[in-house]
Amino acid sequence: MLGIMEAQHGAKLVHQQSLTTILYNLLKTQNSFDLNVITQNNLEKMICDFQREDSRWTFLMQAAYWNNESVTRWLFTQGADPFVRNASNQTALDVALNERNINVAEIIRIRMAELQMKKTTKPSGPIDIKSQQSR
Repeated sequence: MLGIMEAQHGAKLVHQQSLTTILYNLLKTQNSFDLNVITQNNLEKMICDFQREDSRWTFLMQAAYWNNESVTRWLFTQGADPFVRNASNQTALDVALNERNINVAEIIRIRMAELQMKKTTKPSGPIDIKSQQSR
């Protein structure tokens, strides 16, 4: 399980060195850490949240760079944030567009729009249905 994880169509997502880097960075940030707390679910979440220290690139940015549609979609199902910026102030969408990876760019653009819509359509508080009906 901690060797090579594969997404749809056999695309290699994370190899052992990347997982080692994730665990290393996790260990660096916490004084005590129990490896038993790593489950499949939070490992996938860690993959989505991971950014390299130097470049601040995420796995979503790497999928955008390599034009990998299936991994891009999988990362979104795991909660990857398309608004994260790297050290060059680029999002995964910027990376995809710079590489002229139009299909992946469109997947990312749609996800960004969905998240923006969710953010702007949330009610600010409880809705008073009675006062709405009297109008």
